[in-house]
Amino acid sequence: MLTEAYGAACDCELRPLAVGSTQALAYLERGEVQLAITHAPELEQEYLQRHPGSERHELMMSEFILAGPPTDPAGVRGLDLIAALRRVAQQEALFLSRADGSGTNRAERRLWVEAQDAVPEEEQWYRAASVSMAKLLLVAAQQRAYAISDSATLAYLQERQNLQLEVLAQDRPPRANVYSVLLSPDASPAARAFADWLLSDPAQALIRSYRIAGEPAFRPIAP
Repeated sequence: MLTEAYGAACDCELRPLAVGSTQALAYLERGEVQLAITHAPELEQEYLQRHPGSERHELMMSEFILAGPPTDPAGVRGLDLIAALRRVAQQEALFLSRADGSGTNRAERRLWVEAQDAVPEEEQWYRAASVSMAKLLLVAAQQRAYAISDSATLAYLQERQNLQLEVLAQDRPPRANVYSVLLSPDASPAARAFADWLLSDPAQALIRSYRIAGEPAFRPIAP
């Protein structure tokens, strides 16, 4: 949505690389790209410390949720995320992890540590999938498993593919999933122009208006 709108505004073509935050930051580190949109705050701060002159600007947010089968075998429906993960562990219900170092995976690991002091990597019911967010949710639906997801990806797949997973647990207020724009120290005028546009009122209005199944997918948070 955003790249198409900017391409139309500047009469240019953008070819985004859809990868996880860890891979996006690796591209930025190696100088293969000059701008990245990521949602891994800890990794972003580490990158900024290693590369003085880089910039980070918060762009938008969704929320982290626990997705699971409608039958909810662990009985987590309506709980907050931490209580839900504890129940999943107690019931030894099948749980799938991206296990790829992505922003969502790092958030999932933090939640497990908060829930029970450690990530249950040695448990048979905890399985590493090492796939993208969309693929993980498709596999979770097939296997009737639970998974931590960002709310926007789950809603998109529910609408487009009739995915048999539901939001079973979430925090109120939401546990924020913040997306930021990062610029390398040697960012070109073209990269800076795109970053400026992403943070502008027209782009923020597009983010605000983007809906999945009638519900806002993201909340703009740029100043």
